[in-house]
Amino acid sequence: MGRQFTDPSGFRSQRITTATTTAITTKRTYLHRIVILVAVASAITVQNAAGTAVFVFPASYPVGSYELNLGDITGLTIVTAGASDLLVVFDPRG
Repeated sequence: MGRQFTDPSGFRSQRITTATTTAITTKRTYLHRIVILVAVASAITVQNAAGTAVFVFPASYPVGSYELNLGDITGLTIVTAGASDLLVVFDPRG
């Protein structure tokens, strides 16, 4: 798991550097972007509180910043099946 950071706009970010299931929040949130810092060999799945996949990056997705702009997600969980290094940028105010 990683540490959460807050910028003045209210957005927060959390870095994920291991193969894990990371529950970022259980509340309604807005997922702004995911930054893939190191190419990963396995999929990255964005899930809501019910465990439903709302977005999936397929395996071997290239390094880059990806604007998702997914609003009104109740609960936000990121599942990384393999070693990863990514940054999740979200707004907990929904």
